[in-house]
Amino acid sequence: MALAALLVAGCALIFPFQRVPIEVNPADAEVFVDGKAVGARDRSPNLRADKDHSVFLKRDGYRSELVILRPDRSDGRPRLEPMAVRVDLRPLVPGRDLEVEVERPETAPAAKP
Repeated sequence: MALAALLVAGCALIFPFQRVPIEVNPADAEVFVDGKAVGARDRSPNLRADKDHSVFLKRDGYRSELVILRPDRSDGRPRLEPMAVRVDLRPLVPGRDLEVEVERPETAPAAKP
């Protein structure tokens, strides 16, 4: 047990972590952090502060939003910015708004001679 505690403490010194609260309206919107679904109870994930993270918010009938968290090292120690995510999803307006999903090929097709 003591070894596990030391290991966790050592990792905290190597990789600084930061809790980032996520608030979204409507509250039942789906939340994905780094591509993984986050449940309604885990809306304050503890993230490594030394690397970028993506927060994707979506709900049917609303515009999806993507927030990128980036490390700020201006005071010498990495800190994620923004420090909290607060988003009001905007409803789609029929006839005016269009959402398009684009699939990107993993490799570009070979050029024709």
